[in-house]
Amino acid sequence: MGIVKITNRSQCLEAPFTEDQLLKIINEHYALEPKALIERIGHELDKISSKHKFIIQCTKMKVESQKIDLNIETDFVAYWEPSKDGCITVQMNRDLDSSSPSSPSSSSEKVEHASENTARALLLTVYWISV
Repeated sequence: MGIVKITNRSQCLEAPFTEDQLLKIINEHYALEPKALIERIGHELDKISSKHKFIIQCTKMKVESQKIDLNIETDFVAYWEPSKDGCITVQMNRDLDSSSPSSPSSSSEKVEHASENTARALLLTVYWISV
């Protein structure tokens, strides 16, 4: 399994879940394809808090050569109640070998196999808004 780490978090006083809860969900479903993973995260977070709405964004990065210096910067603006609403970003560095576990895929899904010169990562951002 690759590395999963929190890279950014808003200063929310009333977050609906802990960092540990989110990391546990991600680690339990690590092998899922990105779309299935964010659907599972949303389902599990909805069970934790019915008083929040969740938006989960996934950015998939795939670099074909280790010689590329990749720098990604994103920004967003939200007008919300900072004591109740917030966001957290998690970076997942996926395994680089094609023998890592993966979920079954349907015939319509594209299956990608990493070569030794391929780096793959996901940035998952979870936003929550108190209702």
